[in-house]
Amino acid sequence: MSSNLELDTALKVLVDAGYEIGAAEMKISGGDGAIHVPVDGVPRTFDDIFDMARAENQKPRRGPWTGQYVRLKDVPRTHQGELGDATFLNGNLEYLFQLDPRLDTVAGATRSFYISESEVEPCEPPTDSEVKSINASMEYTEVPGRV
Repeated sequence: MSSNLELDTALKVLVDAGYEIGAAEMKISGGDGAIHVPVDGVPRTFDDIFDMARAENQKPRRGPWTGQYVRLKDVPRTHQGELGDATFLNGNLEYLFQLDPRLDTVAGATRSFYISESEVEPCEPPTDSEVKSINASMEYTEVPGRV
């Protein structure tokens, strides 16, 4: 561990992703005089490491809630579905929410979008009769373009 928290965090992201990290060394050749850290045997500058960690954080991955059936807290009756892979967006872990295909929605509405854990709560998938009831209630909602 170094005394640079940002570097330590970036290196942890790379280690967790399976990269091999070597000991930091001062690289005089090339004239930059910068400290380099070997990542998979290739000397990398701190900026390179930060860029690699950022790119690694953008990759979809399984999160603790991946595969969980949930409902949105704001619209729990009509927006239920499954959480897919997670990714870091704006520094927060967010999941791809996929609306239950049995539920009707408004035309043009997005059926898949990223959402944070704090915006959902786990639930059991609705039965077919509950889905029928939810879809029937949507018929009485005056929203043009319902599909």
